[in-house]
Amino acid sequence: LARFWLTECKNVIAVFDAATSVQDIIRNVSQHQSGEKILTEQRDYRFRINRKDIVKMKYFLSESGMEELQDRFMNSSSTMYRWRKELAVKFGVREPRYLLLPDSVTLL
Repeated sequence: LARFWLTECKNVIAVFDAATSVQDIIRNVSQHQSGEKILTEQRDYRFRINRKDIVKMKYFLSESGMEELQDRFMNSSSTMYRWRKELAVKFGVREPRYLLLPDSVTLL
């Protein structure tokens, strides 16, 4: 997901692995000019998230029912369930709904 935002969003200039030390992050950021994208070595993940996945995820996370999704994408219910499962695997969750924040959680 981070790699997707690095390529698609101009405000994101760098993505680092969780194992990257703070000193390495500071060194990498200070070596690049302002606004320049910082491409660090990253593991080759098997699943890549693309723009279509983001669109599908938007519909799965909304209150849309399965019938509405079938009408929207003109596919069978088995295809919709397969897409939902593939997205869950890509995001590393059991079901897409687990990506939603509860209403009581507020971001600072």
